[in-house]
Amino acid sequence: MFDAVAQIAFAVALILPGFLVVQLSERRRPSTPAGGDLELVLRGLVYALIIQSVAAVTGWLPSLVDDLSGDGWKTHLDDAALYGLGVCVLLPTLIGLGLGKALSDAEAEGSLKWWHYALGGRDARRAWDYTFSRHNGAWIRVYFKDTAQGRAPAVIGKYGTHSWASQAPADPDLYLQEVWPAEADGQVTEDVFDRGSIGGLWVDGEQISRIEVLHDDSEAPSGSAA
Repeated sequence: MFDAVAQIAFAVALILPGFLVVQLSERRRPSTPAGGDLELVLRGLVYALIIQSVAAVTGWLPSLVDDLSGDGWKTHLDDAALYGLGVCVLLPTLIGLGLGKALSDAEAEGSLKWWHYALGGRDARRAWDYTFSRHNGAWIRVYFKDTAQGRAPAVIGKYGTHSWASQAPADPDLYLQEVWPAEADGQVTEDVFDRGSIGGLWVDGEQISRIEVLHDDSEAPSGSAA
């Protein structure tokens, strides 16, 4: 019974690094790959094969297998733990985060090369995804759709590290960490900024008429020109 459990655990340990790389490289990316879940599984298996092949070439994996054979696991648990931590967790975590950063930067700049696509990079499905993937910090003006009662108000909002924009295939919605009320034409006077924001605001994408990116930094837009 124990041998069967040990074999299953060993099999999981062999493929786990690849799936960690895939999951971490996909975080906060604007769209899912065209191949869907099947592509993610295959990509995970490929990364696992590469990582374990490197471990095998260095001699670490074959040595560990020999040490754990039979009753050897009883005296080599520390070696197994070190391998699990280093090869199955730490290394794929670093690779996944680095790969995700490189791909998201290239996607935001719209400068994908063939090797980006080979590593999982893809073009944004919608202009919504492309817009918000380019801005880690920006001031934006949101216009709402008019209602039967008249023109809807607008807001000036801060899109920062505590804000969120949905990503395909989810429907568009937006959370701004700070907002200031504006007139229907989008103008905000200096005294409105002086009074401070009215807090965070969740916005249903269906209610948005248009969005303007005003500033690509953390400085508040000044005066009625905002």
